[in-house]
Formats: sequence, C-alpha cells, structure tokens
Amino acid sequence: SVSDGMYGLAAMDFARGPLAARKAWLFLDREIVCLGTGIANTSDTLICTTVNQCLLKGPLTLFEKSRKREAAIGEGTLLPSSWVYHDGIGYVFPEQPGVSWKAETRKGSWGDINLDCPQDEVSADVFSLWIDHGAHPAGAAYHYAVAPGLALEEMDAYAQSPPYVVLSNTPACQAIWSAEAGVLAAAFYEPGSTAAPGV
Repeated sequence: SVSDGMYGLAAMDFARGPLAARKAWLFLDREIVCLGTGIANTSDTLICTTVNQCLLKGPLTLFEKSRKREAAIGEGTLLPSSWVYHDGIGYVFPEQPGVSWKAETRKGSWGDINLDCPQDEVSADVFSLWIDHGAHPAGAAYHYAVAPGLALEEMDAYAQSPPYVVLSNTPACQAIWSAEAGVLAAAFYEPGSTAAPGV
C-alpha cells in the first residue's frame, strides 16, 4: 500500500489453494474505488466478494432500472448499474452483474467464534452486500465504489457521473484516473505503463 497522506492505494495478489484474485482499493476524496480481476477458482466452492456486512441501521435505499425504493428485512439481486445506500454510505455498481443484498435477523453466540466470549445467544439485524462470482469463475472481475459520507440526495448524480475513470482492470494492471483530484493511481502486477486520458 502507498499513500501521500491524502490519497492512497492498496493492492493484493491473492493465491491460496484453488482460489486466485488480484484486488486494488484506490482512495480518493469522496470514495474508495474497488477493483478485482483474475478471479479464478477450480474447486466447487461458491465464490463471492463481500462488499460489506454490518449491523442493519435503518432502511436500505436501493436504486435500479431508474427506480428507487426502500427495503427493510428481505433480500434480492440487483440489476447492473445499481446503487445501494445504508447508514450514510453509498455503494455504486457501474455495469456490475451479480450484486446481492440481504437484511435479516441473525442469531448466534460470540462464544462460537471465540472461547473467551460469552456463550449466550444474541440476536441482531444484519445487512450484507456481496458480488456473486459462482462456483468456477475463470477471470472474473468487478468494479464498484464505496462513498462514505454522501447524502442520499447526492447518490443519483454521483452514480450517473462518478468523479473517476477506470483506465484498466486486468491481471496486468488496475488503474483509475480522477480529474477532480488530479490523481492517477495504478497497481502493476507486471511491467507496463498507463496514462491519464488526453495526457
């Protein structure tokens, strides 16, 4: 990871057993641009990218196919070019298929995952958001942005005209350009080059 104190980039070249992926998180003024590429799995395990999983705080606002709606407890799969808003955070999925959400009451014990914690069962409403890649992805990719602090009223305009452009999302290079910030951020996995549009 690298940062100049204002903008930053973190990248991961993941390979464990049958699963491989290259992921980059690019941190700008109002958003974190999340890129994934080369997602491959040779086992029968279903593969997904978790976007968020947290306590459900108030309603979800879902936007797809020019329609905005609120949802509480429930689940669904969004059409491409959708966005989700929850607890002051926007999630924008330009052209991304396979985005699913769920809001449900879950029960369990903290002791199930840590023997030092109480064994008493607890219950809470949980929000989950993820991208489904299926059982045998071979070169799957994703692109989404997380925009904390945007107001719900700003989401339509933001999603229609995000302040960055994805220059590359390949196994060789993941890169974006933000004219608004004057930042080009790139993660290279092999020798190469990239440039801002028009430069």
